[in-house]
Amino acid sequence: MPENEKLYESLKEFLRQKLHLSANAHLKPEFLIKDDTIRLKPDLAIEDSTDRYIIEVKKKLSIVSISVINLYKDLISKRSDKYRYRYIIICKVSAPLEEAVAKAAGIDVLLLPPGVKMPEVDAAKPSAGIKFTSKKSWAVISSLLKEKMSSIRQISLKEHVSYGWSHKTISALLSQGIAARKDDLIVISDMNKLLNGIAWERPFENLFIREIKLRGKSAFDTARYISRVTKIENIDCSFTSYTAAGLYTGYSVRGDTAYAYMKNQDIGRLIDILSEDITNDGVTVRLYLPDRDVFSDSKELEDVKVVSPGQTLLDIAGQGYSSKDVTKMMVDKYAAL
Repeated sequence: MPENEKLYESLKEFLRQKLHLSANAHLKPEFLIKDDTIRLKPDLAIEDSTDRYIIEVKKKLSIVSISVINLYKDLISKRSDKYRYRYIIICKVSAPLEEAVAKAAGIDVLLLPPGVKMPEVDAAKPSAGIKFTSKKSWAVISSLLKEKMSSIRQISLKEHVSYGWSHKTISALLSQGIAARKDDLIVISDMNKLLNGIAWERPFENLFIREIKLRGKSAFDTARYISRVTKIENIDCSFTSYTAAGLYTGYSVRGDTAYAYMKNQDIGRLIDILSEDITNDGVTVRLYLPDRDVFSDSKELEDVKVVSPGQTLLDIAGQGYSSKDVTKMMVDKYAAL
């Protein structure tokens, strides 16, 4: 039985009660949401007369899962058919902020009751047993993105990743239809699928730890100020996500928020140093805990310390659909960075 049919069977009674489905409601197992470049398959698509329910099933409600449903809404809005669509996220755990965002986006959140086992959603796992976003695998993938076309051996030597691991990563990309062979070389053939996999596997917002507001004219000026202070005080701090991507690409990004990595033990010290600049109304600085070494290969761009291009692409892709424009710009310029 296909995975989405197993999932539907395990949740059928819960869905019938919560959505008041008729006896004629049924799963649409091959339902695709697509345009000229994107082909996406939701966890569940249920049809009941002229109503269609587009559903994602997650352990925890997140900004990324909301972004995925928003992408579905955007693509489906371009259709002209007889159906009324309702967008739903089923999860075990949620928080007030994410619930408010989902409500504002017109997405319903259904919480599974305590004691109900969360079904496995195998169809959502793009990496076939290997994490594409792990340090070594991402080194392989980012090298392939930069070179456009390369061999496994060339990637292994360049990135100092073992041939065995490089081969395993490339094999996973090939098996998922993300990469393809051209003679003896490998190329990324489905960029959208790769970026969707990154957003699912390593949601950047899962690394969020704290937010502060500082007096400042813009996110860029604030990032430059913090970079100068942390350099003087010998504190590890590197900007990433929209902040770094904007500097790398020249793409205009939101000017009211800066994004930075810091070690947990340094955050309190930085806040003490910046205490006179902290305000209730100013530039937002969102701080994230690194899940790998992001500081060693950081660099300065326009007096702002930023993570490497590869780390920036990983983080901005991890923002999901909300960052799709700047992510595409990073991909387009990546080889030259």
